[in-house]
Amino acid sequence: MYFVLLLLIILAYLFVVRRLNAALKNARLVLDPKKDCLQLTVDMTNLVLPITARAALEVSLLRTFAIPSISKLLAATRQFEKEPGKRYEDTELIIREIVEHAFNSERSDKAIRRLNFIHGHYKISNDDFLYVLSTFCVAPTNFVKRFEWTPLELHDHYKLAGFYTWRKIGKRMGIKGIPKTYDELDRWAEEYERKYMVFADTNRAVADAAYVIFERWLPWPVRPFLRPFSSAVFDDRMRHALGYPKPAAPIVALVHFLLKVRSFLAWKLLPPRPEWLHHRRTPKDADADGFYHPLYTKYNVNVYCPRGYKIEDLGPAHVAPGKLSELHAGS
Repeated sequence: MYFVLLLLIILAYLFVVRRLNAALKNARLVLDPKKDCLQLTVDMTNLVLPITARAALEVSLLRTFAIPSISKLLAATRQFEKEPGKRYEDTELIIREIVEHAFNSERSDKAIRRLNFIHGHYKISNDDFLYVLSTFCVAPTNFVKRFEWTPLELHDHYKLAGFYTWRKIGKRMGIKGIPKTYDELDRWAEEYERKYMVFADTNRAVADAAYVIFERWLPWPVRPFLRPFSSAVFDDRMRHALGYPKPAAPIVALVHFLLKVRSFLAWKLLPPRPEWLHHRRTPKDADADGFYHPLYTKYNVNVYCPRGYKIEDLGPAHVAPGKLSELHAGS
C-alpha cells in the first residue's frame, strides 16, 4: 500500500514538473528573439541555465587566451599576474552592468563607455575585438548544445537572442564588420581560429593565472582535478593552443557523462527555478554614496565588499578611474 502511494506521489511530482517546464518553454517561445533578445539572454544566464551558462562563459574566457595576439596583450598588462581577482571581477561586473540593465539605460551606457575607454588605451585589432565578441555568443551556445537537455526549439530561441544581444553590444563598442546572422558569425569565428589559434607561451601563462581564480571556490582536495576535468570539454585545437595535455579517454568520457546526467536530472526532475533564486549580480539601486554592492561574490573574490563599486571606476587602476568614452554608432 505504502509503495503504491509513494509511486503515485512520484508520478504526480514528475507530471507537475513536466507541465511546469513545458509552461516555461512556451512562455519563452512567445518572445521575439530579436526584439526581446536582452530579456531572453538574461533569462537564460540568470534563471534557466545559470550553472551551465557560467561554465560556458568560463570556457569561452579561456578560449580567448588561446589566441596569441590576445594573450600577449593580457600578459603585457600583468593584470592577471598582479591582481587576478580584481581583473576578473571588473570584467564580470562591467559585462553584468551591460546586460542586466535595459539597452540605452544610464547604467548600461555607462558600462559600455567605461569599457570603450579602457580598450582605447591598448592597440587591439578589430578582428580580435570581433573574435572575443563571438566567444560570448557562439562558444557558449555550442557548449549548451553539447551538454544540456534543453528542448531544441528553446535552444535555438536562446541562440538567436544571444546573437542579437551581443551584436547590439558590439555595435555600441564600435566593432566593425559584425556578421548579420548567427551562422555567418559562427563560420567567421571558425575561420579565425583556424588561422590564429596556435600555441604561445603567453597563452598558457594567462590561462594558468585564470585557473588560480577558478580554483579558489573549490575545497583544496579537489583543486588538482579542475584542470584535467575542465580540459576534457575543450576541443583539440583549443587544448593544444593553451598547451594543456589531452586527458585520458576515460576522463573525457566520465566528464561528458556527468555533465549530461546532471542536465538530464535537472530538466526532468526539477521544476523551473523561481525568480527569487536568480543569479543576478548587479543590484537595482546604489547606496546613499552612489556605490553598487554585488549581490554575491564569485571565487571568494571580495574586491568590492563591503565598500561597493562605481561603474566609472571599474578596470585597471592606472586607466583613469572615473573616465568614460563615447558610445559608437549603432547604440
